[in-house]
Amino acid sequence: MEWIKAIMKKHIKADGTVDMEAAMKEIDIESPKHAVPKTAFLDIDKQLKEASTTIKERDVQISELTKVDPEKLQETINTLQADNKKKDDDYKSQLKELKISNAIKLAIADKAQDADLVAGLFDKEKLVLDGDKIVGLDDQLKGLQESKSFLFKQDDTQTESKPTFSQANFQKQPAADQDVWNAAFAPPSVGNEK
Repeated sequence: MEWIKAIMKKHIKADGTVDMEAAMKEIDIESPKHAVPKTAFLDIDKQLKEASTTIKERDVQISELTKVDPEKLQETINTLQADNKKKDDDYKSQLKELKISNAIKLAIADKAQDADLVAGLFDKEKLVLDGDKIVGLDDQLKGLQESKSFLFKQDDTQTESKPTFSQANFQKQPAADQDVWNAAFAPPSVGNEK
């Protein structure tokens, strides 16, 4: 506030009074150099309060971390790792089971009378997943087709020999056979009743 006193002394008139108008103009000009505007003060005050809150939060976090038992923390980490490994192994096992089941169903889809029943007869423990192939599937399928053939649809590859009719197969019947034929199958005539 010394700067205000200096301005006031500077504007004292000869009669000892202060030229207030001139003093106020100079104070208005000089005040930004010596005082902080209210908005700047409020901004800085807000930043200070936020920094103080952040420091308190960090202090709480640090005190919580100092309370943690390293052995207990390591035990928790080990438990979580074991749980994650178990879940991963379970997922891989389920995925393998699903791939094998789908491969079995695809292999017997058009061949089995009851696909679900036949799929249950496969020994999945003996089947090995090798990339996209199932090792041992064909062998078990052939074995089931031989031992339990009634569970599988019969091949339609054996076609029955159906008679074919062509001109070469037709021969004119001898007259005697024709008479017998006509006698056996001809409709009775109206005037020849015996």
